[in-house]
Amino acid sequence: MPDIELRFRKAVPEDSGAAWSILKAAKERMRLEGRTQWQGTYPSPDSVEDDIRKGYGYVLEALPSGQMAFSHSSGMSCLSVSVQERVAAYGAVVFDGESAYNALEGKWLSEQPYVAVHRLAVAGGFAGRGLAQHFLQEAAKLAVSMGIHSFKVDTNHDNVQMLHILDKLGFSFCGTVRYESPRLAFEKLIL
Repeated sequence: MPDIELRFRKAVPEDSGAAWSILKAAKERMRLEGRTQWQGTYPSPDSVEDDIRKGYGYVLEALPSGQMAFSHSSGMSCLSVSVQERVAAYGAVVFDGESAYNALEGKWLSEQPYVAVHRLAVAGGFAGRGLAQHFLQEAAKLAVSMGIHSFKVDTNHDNVQMLHILDKLGFSFCGTVRYESPRLAFEKLIL
């Protein structure tokens, strides 16, 4: 876990600006690193607004000093003191399937209900502190609390940070899914 206090929670409409800023900066970092993922119109501010409207959007907030975090069965919560919170990471946590996953070129580990995470990005000031990994771990906890024991995700072949995180967390490579270009698909069975 990172060395900062974090709260994992569902995004609200007021988070859309911060979430889009995080995604836009991540797109630019990928472009500067010569990566091909997210170099078109996706994701967009509409992606974030749609995520939040559908209940998919989640954020990790860095808790300012003066706030105390505590855990409960649905993930991290927060006892709030009137101090502004900071959105440190954003992602879409989806429980109702991903159509591209139905046409996997390969074989999934299981054919049970699953959670998927899309559009995961960390704010630049929090990069390298393990927040993407923490976000995925919190999404897994949320899934288990809902009786879901499969976690599926996809990423581009050149997203070396995400590939490293997926390996570290024990995800298995299952094949390729297609969007505008092929993506590497992974699954982990979670308990």
